[in-house]
Amino acid sequence: MNKKIIPNIVTIINMICGLCAIISAVHIHFVSCIFVLISCFLDFIDGFLARKLNAQSKIGAQLDSLADIISFGVAPTIIIYYFLLNINTNYAVCFISFTITIAAAVRLARFNSERKKYFVGLPTPAAAILICSISLIDVKDINITKYYTLASIIITSYLMISKIEMFKIEKNNLSKVFLIISLIIIIFYKIQGLSIAVFLYIAMSIIKNKYGISSKN
Repeated sequence: MNKKIIPNIVTIINMICGLCAIISAVHIHFVSCIFVLISCFLDFIDGFLARKLNAQSKIGAQLDSLADIISFGVAPTIIIYYFLLNINTNYAVCFISFTITIAAAVRLARFNSERKKYFVGLPTPAAAILICSISLIDVKDINITKYYTLASIIITSYLMISKIEMFKIEKNNLSKVFLIISLIIIIFYKIQGLSIAVFLYIAMSIIKNKYGISSKN
């Protein structure tokens, strides 16, 4: 078997999980979010395998982006669209969720054309986690939840297409600190802790840029 096929197979499974998230979004938000989380894991694995097996290819890179637009663009859009409908949001207002897919597409197109040592704008998997976690909120006040959701959609979409430098999770001190704190947060807050971890990632990236903190060991 051609070793370049292996990471591509993982990418295709990522795509399938994204499609499963879309299909299940109509009725079961939790299951949809689990599929998106699996896609996030697979997105990391396919890149890891491609590097370890020295199996990077132009087709693999394009396939990865196509899978990401489904799993981290379309799927979160559909999930949050139905979430807004379920809390009695006007159909016209629900269309704001479309900005997630649009921003993800712009983000991925720019990523493919500008390969850098850091991320420019919020990575689509992180954005997807943030958006999907909102659909798991225990709704107590519909209006507060609605405005919080709409604000989160707009801010997350902006962060994806922004020029803010976001650090990559690599073997360095900054990443180690982030991963340790994130793990503690997830242990205490479980699946909702993932969104807090994303906010932490954004905050640490902004602080790193502002104060010129090195991410090297």
